[in-house]
Amino acid sequence: MRPPPPAPTSCPTPKAGYYYTEFEDSLQPTVQGIQQSGRASSISLSVAAGTVDGLGLLKGGSLVKAAVVVDEAYEGWALTDEILRMATKSAPVDETIPTRLFTKQNIGTIQVTTAAQASGVWFGSNSFEGDFAKLWGVG
Repeated sequence: MRPPPPAPTSCPTPKAGYYYTEFEDSLQPTVQGIQQSGRASSISLSVAAGTVDGLGLLKGGSLVKAAVVVDEAYEGWALTDEILRMATKSAPVDETIPTRLFTKQNIGTIQVTTAAQASGVWFGSNSFEGDFAKLWGVG
């Protein structure tokens, strides 16, 4: 049996200046890896599927330089609408889920709290709830 190859002693892409992670659940290990590499001052990090955690890092001036966030409140209502359409054998519709890109230039425009995230205020009005209820005949 052969021993495993030695662990790399240098960054496999030493000139990398930007790193993107798709899901926030890998954000903390990614930040730790970049910090341990000794290159934290020269690498910018962005994340999609951002939540309060990633936005908090962005607001705090960490390695995170950008976060793409979807309106999870709206997304829940829209997915429910699609499920109800399937259950009633109605045709599906295209749902446009509100999405925002946050950077240091606009992170100050929102409250980075779980309550704000859950309410959908990062994306404006939550009047869509009444619109869906009316569409479903319950509002």
